[in-house]
Amino acid sequence: MKTFRFQTWIVAAVVAMMAGAVMPSQALGATATCPDVAGKVVKVKSSYWLVKDNQRYEFVDLVAVQTWDRTPMTVRLDCVQDYPVVGVVNYRPGSRLVKKAGEPTVYAVGKNMTVYPLDVAAAKQWYGLNWRALVRTVPVAKFQEFTVGEAITVTSLHDGVLVRQTGKPQVYYVTDGQLAKVEGRLRPVLSGKVLILPAKVFAKLTISGNTVKATDIAADPIMAEVTVTEGVVPTTVPPVTAPVNTVPSNTTTVPPAESTESTDSTKNFTGANYTGPFPAPEGMVLEGFIGAAKYFEPTGTGMYQFIPKTDGARSINCLDSTRTVYKSKGKNYDAGFKEGIFYGIKDGDVFFPKYNDTPRGSGNVGNQYYNEGFRVGYKHGYEVGNDYGTTYDCRTSAYKPGDYDADGWRKTTGFEKAKNLTAVYFPGEVGGYAGVGKTSGNAYAWTLNTETEGMRIEDTKLNKDKPVVNLSRVEVMESVPEGAETSMTMEAVAKMSYDAALQYTNTKYNRICTLTEPTIETKTYGSNTFTLLTFVQICKPEAKQEATWKLQAYAFAKGKASGNVFTTTFVDPFSLKKAGADEFDMSKLPSNDFIAQFLTKLQFN
Repeated sequence: MKTFRFQTWIVAAVVAMMAGAVMPSQALGATATCPDVAGKVVKVKSSYWLVKDNQRYEFVDLVAVQTWDRTPMTVRLDCVQDYPVVGVVNYRPGSRLVKKAGEPTVYAVGKNMTVYPLDVAAAKQWYGLNWRALVRTVPVAKFQEFTVGEAITVTSLHDGVLVRQTGKPQVYYVTDGQLAKVEGRLRPVLSGKVLILPAKVFAKLTISGNTVKATDIAADPIMAEVTVTEGVVPTTVPPVTAPVNTVPSNTTTVPPAESTESTDSTKNFTGANYTGPFPAPEGMVLEGFIGAAKYFEPTGTGMYQFIPKTDGARSINCLDSTRTVYKSKGKNYDAGFKEGIFYGIKDGDVFFPKYNDTPRGSGNVGNQYYNEGFRVGYKHGYEVGNDYGTTYDCRTSAYKPGDYDADGWRKTTGFEKAKNLTAVYFPGEVGGYAGVGKTSGNAYAWTLNTETEGMRIEDTKLNKDKPVVNLSRVEVMESVPEGAETSMTMEAVAKMSYDAALQYTNTKYNRICTLTEPTIETKTYGSNTFTLLTFVQICKPEAKQEATWKLQAYAFAKGKASGNVFTTTFVDPFSLKKAGADEFDMSKLPSNDFIAQFLTKLQFN
């Protein structure tokens, strides 16, 4: 008996749901597999985890990830859900201060998930006058994973941080309350995380005479203990240093602003101290904004409506091509600042750093504003080590008429590999297209997430009183039928899918899982007709465990012109079983109104 490719695909898609791989782009494991996540920092929605030793450690937040200089890799939940969450990853020691949500006490971050309370005097001394900018609020649930150590005073510093004295290259590692000299060259990931202390403050610390190897100081968020060697470092060992920055002086991270503008009362200036013509007079610091936040106002009648932001205010400096850096005073100031950044980074990253903000470079050295800009840029480059946060954000909105429908749903077109899927509409304020996955030689699936960084559809302004959506994502799949497949009705496809899922469950999960009887019905949404398949997978792996009731929901449609089959999968992340009772928790069911609105807006032929 012939097994058609289309049938193979649809059977595999539903069977994958039974196996827990609820993403249809995973339907054929040979052609779409999860990436290698061992040792990687991964992102799933708004959560960040380090996967190590077949376990997961959850980062406090994205900033914590960044303090470890790690780049998250976005993956699906099913790629990591089998790894148990065993701990929390805090910020790198010395990089941030923390406090528990709802409480005023500030803590320094040490190694091995230990935090140390400190008062204002200690915070100023060890972390500088701008210490408040380093404070991050940690949710209570995550803070409870920390161990609270003894309070830090103006004479003691916590373990796990790297320090050096201002103007001297030698770096020390704090362990057992004393300084151990670091032997060798630090990895780049650590070299920019050294606390630089004034001589009077540094003198309060005790140098133990012990040493640690730079290579032993963990760059891994799950820090290992550092081996301390007793004795004094031989004089032949070079001091630890940071690598020299080789970024060219003309590097810029912001698109060029508009070249010129004239005075125009229609520009919608807000709080502006100058309205043109541009370029503005040299020596003047421009303040204020042009434009204003704009939002799409829905006029439709759909249940779920959105008011996406389509534009925002920009600094008036964006009207002046001579002013790209923060607080610029014009062309010469800009040029001096950029040269200063370059030399500041360069001078701060040598074996024996020496602060020298004497203006130099290829610009108009000697000009009042060039020299001023150079000194400001040099200080930033020397102390911070990069040019981040020094330029104006002059990006404009990419919004175009027709991007949204009357309900404020965003139109997405041009799907990679799509043959006859022409448009998908999705909530304009949250979620969106996440990527394409191949399921077989003649089928592709596209993923659309229903939330953005924790913002859910029901959190948006116009939908707070609407039914909860209860969907984590939606999958849209297109398949090209062949031979006898072309004459199959969508009811037959739905029945075949359920039968395959039932057979797989009885074979793979006998005595653990079972399926309810399916509901198969055909409905019309707008100009689209879909056959809906729904059933529940009930599993109870162990007698003492609470059973899970997972909804499986599909919508099948055939293109009127192409004959291609379009399958939409609605993924409900919740168990539908009410805790402690064998009955449905109706509050966990997906919103039929949302599903109907989504299917009405789907465009294919």
